[in-house]
Amino acid sequence: MHRNHARSAAVGSSTITVTRSRCPAAACIGVVAVLLGLATPGSASAATHQDFTTEAFQNDCLNAHNMYRKQHDASALTIDQKLVAFAIGRAKTLAITETMKHDAQGYGENLAWKWSSRGANPVPCTVPVKEWYSEVKEVDWSDPESLPKAPRFTQVVWRATTKLGCGQAATVNGRQGGVWTVCVYDPAGNMPGKFSDNVHRSS
Repeated sequence: MHRNHARSAAVGSSTITVTRSRCPAAACIGVVAVLLGLATPGSASAATHQDFTTEAFQNDCLNAHNMYRKQHDASALTIDQKLVAFAIGRAKTLAITETMKHDAQGYGENLAWKWSSRGANPVPCTVPVKEWYSEVKEVDWSDPESLPKAPRFTQVVWRATTKLGCGQAATVNGRQGGVWTVCVYDPAGNMPGKFSDNVHRSS
């Protein structure tokens, strides 16, 4: 029987998936959701990485984000190659260190990790983006104070964000393996005091 584990996270407001989200300021909120608990034993040798980032992957990420943004009255994002390069570097770091840790350096950031007993294969970007967006269920639209509790969702639809770059890499010869997805955003979302202006209810 095949098993799947995943994590997801976000910055800036802010598969399976462990996901995390983060913002650039001290008020940044991090969320880690670990599903199906156990990691698999890996090789004792030092971990390396395999880059899964392609142009098709970038377009997949862009289209997934813009589909959700349209539902929340947010303008479409565009791919920024500087952000792409940064995200690829971040995905490489996560794959080698096998650690879900934010280092957005002023950008917004969403993170995701997925493991499968079938081995490391590219993960469609729709998978982590859907996981990040699903945090919308944590929002009570009658209470604006609930918005910061869903930082991955809010970064995906943050109206002031205009540019996107994503990267994906797999861990090779690591302790647990898996595939790491990173999306970074500029300007960053999840800025204190700006949630009501930047996150609208689905129309």
